Amino acid sequence: MPLNQWFDHVVEKHASKPAVHTHDGQSISFSRLSEAADQISAALGNKGVRENSNVISTMDHLALNIAFWLAVWRLGGNVLASKSTTSFETAGVSVDAMLAAPGQDPVTGTQVLVFSPDILAHPVPKRP
Repeated sequence: MPLNQWFDHVVEKHASKPAVHTHDGQSISFSRLSEAADQISAALGNKGVRENSNVISTMDHLALNIAFWLAVWRLGGNVLASKSTTSFETAGVSVDAMLAAPGQDPVTGTQVLVFSPDILAHPVPKRP
């Protein structure tokens, strides 16, 4: 079972339970993480990301990256692990899209999506 399908199964069983605990003590539920992945997936699809597209995230926000990875996998794309596109371009691998932080400079020739961690709003209450 692909990871994104397994995650959807977990969401069905544990929707309101915390999926990710952030560095500031917030928890983001499985259902909220899935909803964010749906939003990101729609935006990626509108930018032309499809099966076998290569995408990269240069953000340090763990929960947003998880939602991004799920979104890419739902579209059948590939998540490339790196802080920049340079190493892939040098190896002859094209990067079709990237997730960037607000204010980050876009990479020439790459579709750039800018999402704020605010897309993960409405986390479940802080852990005790």
